[in-house]
Amino acid sequence: MMDHLSFSGVCRSWRASALPCKKDKIASQPPFLVALSAHVRGRLFFYDIFEGRKYKTEFPNHADKFCCGFCCGYLMMEDRNAQNGLWLVNPFTRHELQFPAPPERIRHAIITSSVVPSDSSIVALSADYENLLFCHPGYVNWIVLPVPSKSWVYLDLTIFKKKIYALTSQGRAFDGESYSHEEPQVFKLDFKMKEWVKMESLEDKVMFLSDVKCGVVGNPDKWGGCSNSIYSVNLFSNMCIAISMEGHWLGSCRFPGSQFVGGSPSSSPYWFFQESYNTDALSDN
Repeated sequence: MMDHLSFSGVCRSWRASALPCKKDKIASQPPFLVALSAHVRGRLFFYDIFEGRKYKTEFPNHADKFCCGFCCGYLMMEDRNAQNGLWLVNPFTRHELQFPAPPERIRHAIITSSVVPSDSSIVALSADYENLLFCHPGYVNWIVLPVPSKSWVYLDLTIFKKKIYALTSQGRAFDGESYSHEEPQVFKLDFKMKEWVKMESLEDKVMFLSDVKCGVVGNPDKWGGCSNSIYSVNLFSNMCIAISMEGHWLGSCRFPGSQFVGGSPSSSPYWFFQESYNTDALSDN
């Protein structure tokens, strides 16, 4: 898959040649686990937990930044001193987009369009969970939307059918529960009924969890995964664990912890999902 993406990122004609086999390549590739190097600034690792392979790429011009999200094939790099703004960097073509410096630190960000990143807005969750931040290319300042109540916090945000949704602490599925479950508890939001619905099974799909980003992927038999299961990594661990929806332990694997930063949201491992393999809209600049 890495060779396919590198080949596609050379130019428009090479991308057109690679397009016919794109869907097959994506369907046969599980999400990559991605994290920053603990020893070399600007170095990023892509880790395939199923084949035990590790890939790396470096961004020497962005060594003073940290990754706060992935979307539309771009890494979102925030400047540590908040002076030089927010950068979108494609790890395969090295194409870059810049936004003004956000008014506060960002924990997570998403792009509102997966077609042309240069025409897309950025929606971000502040590090203190109290504000949503919006910015569009050409804007000088960000728009800040505070949480509706001081007793609430924002937990996550996403885009569904061209609408932006934010999950607040008042919408948590586990409010009031102080005990743990042997079986994982998975819920989906019923937009029509406006309520959480418990899922008894993921059927032929797999859920991937991390502290910042999660997603559900199909076709696990194509890349050696187990259907109806959950793969999870956390902020303070260099291990990925797998459990079934029935609560059975399926196994674990340890990625090279000495090469990953741990213990802060800015360095937490991310899952890089199939929908991020978007080379059709990449600029040739």
